[in-house]
Amino acid sequence: MTAKEKQGFGLYFLFAFGLAWLCQIGGCMALLRDGNATIYQALLVVCMLCPLAATLLVQKVWLRQPTGIGWKVQGKRWFWLAAWFGPAVLTLLGAVLYVIQLNGRKGLRFSLKIALPVMLLAALVNPAFNHAGVTVLAYLPGGNPLTLESILYGLAAGCMLCAVLLWFVCYNRVLTSDKFVYLFGRVIPALSLVLSMTLRFVPRFKQQMDTVRQAQFCIGRDVNTGSVWQRARKAVTIFSIMVTWALENAIETADSMKSRGYGLKGRTAFSIFRMEERDRYALLWLGFCGVYLTCGAIAEGLKWRYFPALTGVLAQPMTVSFYLVYLALCLTPVILDRREARAWRCSPSKI
Repeated sequence: MTAKEKQGFGLYFLFAFGLAWLCQIGGCMALLRDGNATIYQALLVVCMLCPLAATLLVQKVWLRQPTGIGWKVQGKRWFWLAAWFGPAVLTLLGAVLYVIQLNGRKGLRFSLKIALPVMLLAALVNPAFNHAGVTVLAYLPGGNPLTLESILYGLAAGCMLCAVLLWFVCYNRVLTSDKFVYLFGRVIPALSLVLSMTLRFVPRFKQQMDTVRQAQFCIGRDVNTGSVWQRARKAVTIFSIMVTWALENAIETADSMKSRGYGLKGRTAFSIFRMEERDRYALLWLGFCGVYLTCGAIAEGLKWRYFPALTGVLAQPMTVSFYLVYLALCLTPVILDRREARAWRCSPSKI
């Protein structure tokens, strides 16, 4: 390593850590002084890009290396477009539309505040540790290559992770404990009851904790005030109260189940849900989509490889049909909910 390369190595650390610290200090000041969480999150995103900016500055300005970022794509551009607008984007599109349908735009903004940082983190961490690929864009200070394939794979993985989080938000809103017991109560009664009680316990625990914190605040025991030792003692008090509440709630639940004859032979169960003809049609449609996409996966009509080079099936009619069916599958909950809402709006006018 030459003297200039050693100096460039030092400048890289200076720029990377200096810019990152400036972004973190500015974000913390905006959050603590003005309470602006949007600026704080935006500066954290910029902080993640500081190592890349430092690499470009050192290579282009200081070292003047000709092997910088080259955006010439090798191979057919259909591969890159399909990698972007593939199943990951379709899944995310369906999840976003369904969250808007269930929770509105405010609920979508709240969900994206959690999902987008996770997506960006996954998209930025993957190129830093995964150096596979043939399209080299730049070289990191350690000598590891930064490849276009790893960047696209990170973006696709982050997009899928964001879509999974949004779909679980929809799942938490749609599938209540009563619906879960109705679906799986006859097949796995014990496990379905345990899972439904667990899913119901989490929001109840959170609600009870908020109640306890408000009660402690009213008697002058706010957990956010005082020294570190005092705040720790107040937090331990709240934790002790919550553990006691959880144990008492478990005992009351067990007594209630025993008094209602749970576990006895011949005990019947009441359910407000019934299998109707429209439900059978929906199951047939979901079964058709599942079988069609399974056949497409077996026929390698949806196969994509990111490493060592991006390869896959071109946009043929059969491949396009697979993507259209998958898009229809992702939009099925949105269409059903909109149809149901429209029926409810039209029913009072008919009455």
